[in-house]
Amino acid sequence: MKDWFKDFLDDISGVLFTPSAALKKIAGEKKVLQAVIILFLSGLLPDISGYRHTMNENILRPFVSRDIFPGLDGVYPALTRAMPYIVAFMIISGILIIPMLHFIFTAVVELACQFLTPDKARNTLPDTSGDVPEQNAVNAGETVPDSNVNPMTQIQVRSHELPASTTGVGLFTSMAFATLPMILMVPVNLLSTLTGINLSLLSSILLRLWVVVLQVISVRETHGFTTGRATLAYFALPLVGIAVALVMIIMLLALVPFISDLL
Repeated sequence: MKDWFKDFLDDISGVLFTPSAALKKIAGEKKVLQAVIILFLSGLLPDISGYRHTMNENILRPFVSRDIFPGLDGVYPALTRAMPYIVAFMIISGILIIPMLHFIFTAVVELACQFLTPDKARNTLPDTSGDVPEQNAVNAGETVPDSNVNPMTQIQVRSHELPASTTGVGLFTSMAFATLPMILMVPVNLLSTLTGINLSLLSSILLRLWVVVLQVISVRETHGFTTGRATLAYFALPLVGIAVALVMIIMLLALVPFISDLL
């Protein structure tokens, strides 16, 4: 257990300071439990600390004042009393939703990576039979390798030759660790609550950009892509969405003259 925590902390520091090497190591080791822990910490802690900042009277009261929404003077006290229940609901729903959303996003990125993987690399599968080379060696009169080789050694050697289709779990874990910077929103939200200065918006944008960079590195290191190809795979879903939206807009604009004639 001590080694487990030490390795966990080493991975955390590695993601923050040496992301390329650390994320490649994490993807290879496929530490699913640690990845889920990081997902919970990076998803729940900023929301809980940020909600305390949102419930601050200086921020919330102007939105429920008589000048803006007449008749809502009692909303703020009601929200204050309901805060423990709201936080509990956030925690319960986050435990269920955060891993599911991360799984779906990782699956989409992994599918994009499979399409972007070169045909030669995708079609090259390891030879796991272990019989043909030895038979060929016997026919050629060569020395047959020692059959008393440790089976675990053979398994370890073959595990480094896995095809690209086995990278999904590694990508899931490495991209989960890449969300680690969002935990830094906790001290930012606490500082905003204490000082009354809203630092959350700018800090959230900067930290999310950091997460995007780390997740692109995760894709690159997991699949051995170039940075450009990894970026394309990561943004495949929004790019496809934008393309579909543009096609729909063009089609609607093309139909405008016909619709106007009918009217």
